[in-house]
Amino acid sequence: MAVLILLQTGCDEPDTPSSNERTGQKELKRPQRPDSPRPYHVEKVTFRGAGGVELTGILSRPVGEGPFPGVVLVHGSGPANRDYEIRGHRFFQVLADYLTRHGTAVLRYDKRGIGNSEGTFASADHKTLARDAAAALRLLKNWSIVDAAKSGVMAHSEGGLVASRMHLRHERASFLVLLAPLATPGYHSLPRQHARRTSLAGAPDSVVDSLRLVRRRIAEAVRSATDSAEIIQRVKAIYRRRGASVEEFQEFAESSLTASSRDFIRSTPRQWYRNLDVPVFVLYGENDIMVEPERNADSIQAALQKSATKEVTVRVIEDLNHWMQPAETGRVHEIAQTDTTIDSEVLEKVTAWINRREE
Repeated sequence: MAVLILLQTGCDEPDTPSSNERTGQKELKRPQRPDSPRPYHVEKVTFRGAGGVELTGILSRPVGEGPFPGVVLVHGSGPANRDYEIRGHRFFQVLADYLTRHGTAVLRYDKRGIGNSEGTFASADHKTLARDAAAALRLLKNWSIVDAAKSGVMAHSEGGLVASRMHLRHERASFLVLLAPLATPGYHSLPRQHARRTSLAGAPDSVVDSLRLVRRRIAEAVRSATDSAEIIQRVKAIYRRRGASVEEFQEFAESSLTASSRDFIRSTPRQWYRNLDVPVFVLYGENDIMVEPERNADSIQAALQKSATKEVTVRVIEDLNHWMQPAETGRVHEIAQTDTTIDSEVLEKVTAWINRREE
């Protein structure tokens, strides 16, 4: 059963300290970060996710009686708090602020094992993350000021797989908004992703080709192994053959051998997308080097055309990176360098599309 705790009925949000604040570094300019007081209500919620684990989040709701449309925000890969904070940007906080100001109730939460949520992140596979998202959506839909029939999910990157699984297996959403979702098999996508990043960093073609081959072997090892011990054994052998250090392998293992990372590599996204049966809105950034926009846009478009959904929108927006920010190359270092957390065109498009669900 979902447990709700009212933190406040005012308009100030209890901020999570940014990474810069925690380390004492100078705070970067982030003009989209909302100031207090805010013209909407903010409430702290706790609810039970998969296995009864207590998860903590923030519900922001417009002022008024409602009922309002609702959205649950679902993170991409990696450990993430409710703000989905990366390099000084609070992506979900900015999204929630904009949506709430324009009439939508928004629930965002700390992943299990992160922030104030209980549980262990490393052992959370896609099934577990989907059940956590389902619990969040059920909580939102049961809120008296939220219109359950007009409540859906907005997910980023790997979150598109989690959200689709959630809808098909655990809790129905009335719509899905997918930002930079993976739509090609993970074991194909990962080697290409690493190769593109290395190429943009200026590495010669021979190095790029070598890295692509190594990553392809690693992806195949993860895909075909039966358990974690076999994965570690096979990947260690690959690293030894290329003369890598123990430290290099350890760094890889910590970031790439979590349960969700294994599911990502083994994923075949089109099997989920072609079974969807609700309106779907998809956006990619033209300069996304993490999820290739054209290949993935074509793939998800083809899958959704075979689905039962009657409303499909797939768009690629010029000059944006994986995080929907203005970017020249899409390289990761640009995230911290830009002041823009989310491009205004993205905010406007997703908000207008959600609001049309009310018509």
